[in-house]
Amino acid sequence: MQKKNMKKLGFEDMSMLYTYIEDPHYARIKSDSVADRYRFKQDTLGDALRINMTLSLSIQRTKEFSNLPLAAQLEACSISEDEILGLEHLVLESPKEIYKRRAFHVRAILLEQVYQETKGIKNIRRMSRLSTKLSNKSTLQARARAARDA
Repeated sequence: MQKKNMKKLGFEDMSMLYTYIEDPHYARIKSDSVADRYRFKQDTLGDALRINMTLSLSIQRTKEFSNLPLAAQLEACSISEDEILGLEHLVLESPKEIYKRRAFHVRAILLEQVYQETKGIKNIRRMSRLSTKLSNKSTLQARARAARDA
């Protein structure tokens, strides 16, 4: 039995791009305005700051408190787990630590790019593996949060 020569379809084979006339009313309401996004960001940061302050004040009062699991810490401060849902990265880590981790990641990737340029190579897979390795801690933390929330 012979295989048929099947042509693969690629982007270059696309004959035309279909565009649709946008309804002016829909265009106004389809997404949040810049002001809305700014307000959402302020509200989110305000909630994270309030929760951080509550937790840090409790930690300062007793050293045993900081050794408790997060759920117990939240319960002791009258903070529900639903309140920190989506804010974990702002609540569970200090902004300095987040900045340092991200800066380290960026610096490592840029150094790898410089190294590859000096050697005259372009190995995207190597850069991808490096990036994956560097972001592994964040990935594991996100998976743990997702498993807890499931």
